[in-house]
Amino acid sequence: MSIVALAGAGASMPSVHTFLQQGPPVIATAGLIDAAGEKLAFIGRVHTPRNLAKTFNKIGFGFGTITKGGTTDIQVSVQDLLTTSFEPDEVVDQSFLVGNANIVSNTWFEGTLGATRAVSSGTELAVVFEFSTFNVLDSIIIKSLGTSFGISYPYSASKSPTWVVNVGALPNIALGFDDGTYGYLEGGGIFTTSNTHTYNNASTPDEHALVISNPVTIVVNGFWILGDLDGNCDIVLYEGTTAMTGGTVTLDLDHRANTTVGRVMYFPFPNELTLVAGTTYYLAVKPTTATSINIYSVDVNAAAYWQPIGGGADWGYSTRTDGGSWAATTTTRRLVLGLQIVGWDGGSARIIGG
Repeated sequence: MSIVALAGAGASMPSVHTFLQQGPPVIATAGLIDAAGEKLAFIGRVHTPRNLAKTFNKIGFGFGTITKGGTTDIQVSVQDLLTTSFEPDEVVDQSFLVGNANIVSNTWFEGTLGATRAVSSGTELAVVFEFSTFNVLDSIIIKSLGTSFGISYPYSASKSPTWVVNVGALPNIALGFDDGTYGYLEGGGIFTTSNTHTYNNASTPDEHALVISNPVTIVVNGFWILGDLDGNCDIVLYEGTTAMTGGTVTLDLDHRANTTVGRVMYFPFPNELTLVAGTTYYLAVKPTTATSINIYSVDVNAAAYWQPIGGGADWGYSTRTDGGSWAATTTTRRLVLGLQIVGWDGGSARIIGG
């Protein structure tokens, strides 16, 4: 094994910008269509695994709160953009209908296009939602990813009656390729729900962890976390149930610029740590007092949706209590937490995910 070092500070995995938040993750409800002729569009550039040319035939997305009539259905289509503006060209290239029975509040739906669409990594397109059959009082929310950042791309837009960009609402869809892999619109999301975990050193469980298992050996020197840490806590990197030497960082609640809401924080480990390929590690958040802390996680509809995100489908979520065994890994959930990578096995052509 030959470890290749990255120059400078290294790279975060996943990138903190995967979650695009200055505060707790938000699955937003800005994507409302509630009148005949109204439309919602998610617009961005396709991310394909390993930047390969692909063909997609499925689109997954989340419904928010729904009010509908007995015959309501919606059309989901793939469209090109106008060359002179941010708008879809409103020419349906590929599409599917979501029937009345499948339009259900707070569910995830994955539909199959009537025809496939060939894309390369970076192909720009719009996914457009509109009524195919509208009933009076219909109100349908398509969930987006909320952000308080000033993001200008990717974006969502609504037509009612003209197109307007939805500020603070990003695309939140999965693209299913015909080889079984998944992608998304780069810079957006693929999340069904977000969660807040509030606990202290007397809670059950009292540790929540990012589960890490890589196909290549990596070297890490730190981590980032999004949390509202009102009590002292330790961040511990475990190999199995054993804390790694140099893998514990103690966080002092007084050393924060913001004490009212969760924010991103970066910390180094006391020394570099090597995570060996094929070994399972746990990066855990462990309160050390009776004062509760808040950390966050996000869920996806299926573990395969993590494929385009740093860490890929091999990372997950687990908990334990009083230093016992780790619970079975939840493969569809991730803590909003990541590692700082400074090197990897030079015999591998790629890192993990994407």
